[in-house]
Amino acid sequence: MKPHLILLFTLLITACTENIEPAPTVSSTSESLPPTLTAIAEESQRWAIYSSDPGHLWNRMFRQFFARTASDGTEYGRDSLDPLLWPETTYLLEGKSYQQSIQLLDEFLLSQGEDLISVPLKRAMFQRDMWSVFDWLAFRYDDYPIDHPTQRQELQERIAKVIQRVALSKQEIEALPENYIAAGSSGVFTSSFQTEQPLAAFLPADLYSPRSAWICVGRLNGPVALTHTDSFPFLGRSVFLVYMRVPKGNDETFYLIRAMNTESSPDLPDGTEVALVRRVLLIDKEGEIVLSPLVASIQLRHFKTSRAQFFYEFQIAKPLLFANIAGGFQPVDKEIMLFQSHGDGFQSGHLEEARTPNLCRGCHIDDGQGINGINSILSYSRKRFSLPNDQRPILVETTPELEAKTVIAWKLMDRTWEALSILWQQVNP
Repeated sequence: MKPHLILLFTLLITACTENIEPAPTVSSTSESLPPTLTAIAEESQRWAIYSSDPGHLWNRMFRQFFARTASDGTEYGRDSLDPLLWPETTYLLEGKSYQQSIQLLDEFLLSQGEDLISVPLKRAMFQRDMWSVFDWLAFRYDDYPIDHPTQRQELQERIAKVIQRVALSKQEIEALPENYIAAGSSGVFTSSFQTEQPLAAFLPADLYSPRSAWICVGRLNGPVALTHTDSFPFLGRSVFLVYMRVPKGNDETFYLIRAMNTESSPDLPDGTEVALVRRVLLIDKEGEIVLSPLVASIQLRHFKTSRAQFFYEFQIAKPLLFANIAGGFQPVDKEIMLFQSHGDGFQSGHLEEARTPNLCRGCHIDDGQGINGINSILSYSRKRFSLPNDQRPILVETTPELEAKTVIAWKLMDRTWEALSILWQQVNP
């Protein structure tokens, strides 16, 4: 199967996902509806993610918090890893969107909505969705006043209960599928850089293999991808793992890492590859943050020469993930920028300015600051994103588990976690 054919499965996924609800009736009646209502019905079906029934409570909640509508009526956010909510966004905080959010949350809490779906993978992703909305509500830049404090508090109190009710046990979290390994064994994606087709996206099949040249790289005294940990919208809900590979093998990769600690600008061998893997953190029933096996995204760079590099990015789409197709991954064409972005394109009417092809290029290419070659590996050079006190990073081999401990330690000190833990304790003192 070719990579682009994955997208064709999206419309068929909901028919084969595991649900206990009756089959939807939208498709059987939409042909007799007026054109406007037909479009509404079709759009509703597109948001049938957690159940094949568009009216299922979990689908309605997901759409309420993740869907944003552009001026032309197009809805975005269905495949977004993070809700399309910026620090300046007032959507969900006032007017109809706020009232609808409160009503849906109350419906969930009063009807024990957590009992509607028991599939661990769906419960995990639903918690992840709700946790990201909670953090948006609790997050504030230091130089921004706290707007709509009453509305924020009312939403946070309800969402905290939802997060708690759908929580899995630690054992259930650790037993979730290793979707990256599933993607590699699916045969859908090529497993290495294609010299004759350098633009063809690939997923390295041996990324997790202890015998491969891929090394998981950490940093002494903190998360290696610090900006992807402490910046909006990430805020410590994911562990961003940096992997490096030099074509000549494991020893040469270690040599390069050592050189990055001892030399001012070591040579970057042709064919060097760097991967940024986003692992999902979840909150278990005891209120502890746990590293899950789930990979939400992977960004890859292949260096053809010391200056030229190719970028590739994959993200999970829930319909593919729930149907166990290629680990849930699909290549990313364009995405709406939340990271290092200010201003809500949906509220300002400048949506296209927020959409960008391959977000990685915005930070990892030369812009007159000497960001090329090895300096474009920002975990090494720290260009654009300096460490506190301009300290030099000391890179070391690490493991996902060790890096997760570092990220979780950061999260436990963050104000967003403080806000959630206070509400969590109010339910279970």
